[in-house]
Amino acid sequence: MPMVLDTSKLTYAIDRTITALFFNAFMRGAPQAARVFGMFPSDTYMESFGSTGGVGEFTEKTPLQRPDTDAMRQQFRVDFFHKEYAKELPIERALWQDARFNIIAENGKALGQAAVRTNENLAAATLDGGFDATKSEDGVALFSDSHVNVDGDATIDNLSTLELTYDNVTTVANDLMLQTDYDGDLIDAEANTMIVPVNKQQKAFEIIRSSGSLVNAANRDASWHQGRYTAVVWGRLDKLATTNSTTRWYLADNRYLDDIFKWFWRVPPEVATDGDLLAGKRSVAGYWRSSWGAVMPFGIIGNNAST
Repeated sequence: MPMVLDTSKLTYAIDRTITALFFNAFMRGAPQAARVFGMFPSDTYMESFGSTGGVGEFTEKTPLQRPDTDAMRQQFRVDFFHKEYAKELPIERALWQDARFNIIAENGKALGQAAVRTNENLAAATLDGGFDATKSEDGVALFSDSHVNVDGDATIDNLSTLELTYDNVTTVANDLMLQTDYDGDLIDAEANTMIVPVNKQQKAFEIIRSSGSLVNAANRDASWHQGRYTAVVWGRLDKLATTNSTTRWYLADNRYLDDIFKWFWRVPPEVATDGDLLAGKRSVAGYWRSSWGAVMPFGIIGNNAST
């Protein structure tokens, strides 16, 4: 049974509350999940997506004749079922009412920060899990070299094992820009967003911001990568401590991220209070209801580097 805060534990509790507020404020920063996931409202118990193939190129129209017809092929369907998350902090009613103990009201703030932290961890785990647990709409790991359309006649490869180096970013950027859709047509991707763990941020910024080539610096060659990418440094990836989570990196076109990673808010995070007069307690609680996951596999390349 969770501990109920009472006067005998007040000094200890205040110390713990101050500590919690400090660490929550320290860890809060700018949430990164919204920079990777498309955030959408939801007004029903689930969300569904059904993908289709592309449309062929336009053809020259013969005068006085109807244009050539085309048909979009249905591809895959993915469903998102919302889950509930909540946390309650019980506090002695007298402490809640007594103005000299008003610091206890900070429990609400602490719960809000815990909500942000929880969502950040869930989102980071979804991205990191793209090499195994996180599936794209075709049922294959999000980052795979064997994505196929429903007819099996087009293959999409968005998996790499290259480590983060100047030359390897060039290779991966080229592969991304030549990526195709389910019909084998170029999606005209731009390599403009690099997602890295803290462990790789120095290397990422050296590549992105160096004005000179890291390969032919002696010849004063300009850096091909300078200013081409926005870096998303996500410490939650490091904290996952899964295999390669501190060395994996991702290159994406930010125009496609909303179509790849989706997060639905059925009930956004909220804080409420409740009282139990007979027990002499009041509680502050946080709650939300959401769903999230991956859909299409193109517009991004995951690099499962081991170093």
